[in-house]
Amino acid sequence: MGRVAGLRSLAVSFRYIDTLLGTVEDALGNPSPRNRAFCHCIPDIPAAERERLEEGIRALRERLKGEMDRLGISSHAGAVPASRAVRADLATIAITLEELTRKDWTDLGWTQE
Repeated sequence: MGRVAGLRSLAVSFRYIDTLLGTVEDALGNPSPRNRAFCHCIPDIPAAERERLEEGIRALRERLKGEMDRLGISSHAGAVPASRAVRADLATIAITLEELTRKDWTDLGWTQE
C-alpha cells in the first residue's frame, strides 16, 4: 500500500473512531433529544463515571487530532457536502414512508378506517 492510500485508510479509520466517539457522547450527554420520536438511551451512567468517560473521549480526540496534524490529514478528508447528506437522508425517509403506505397491515390485525 502506498503512502497516499495508507493515509486515506487512516483518515477513514480516524473518521469512524470520531463518529463512534460522537455516538458515545450523545449517549452520555443527551440521552433523549427533545425533538426525537424515540429515546435512544436511558440515562443510567453515574455522574462520576460519565465525567471519566468524557475526559477519556477528550484525550482520545486530542490524540487523533495530533496524529492527523502530524500526518497532514485534513479534518475534511472524506467529508461530503451537507446538502448531499441531507438530500440522501430525506430520500431514504421518503422511500421508507412510501413502503409503509403500501404495506399490508392486516397481518398485524390492523385495518384501515
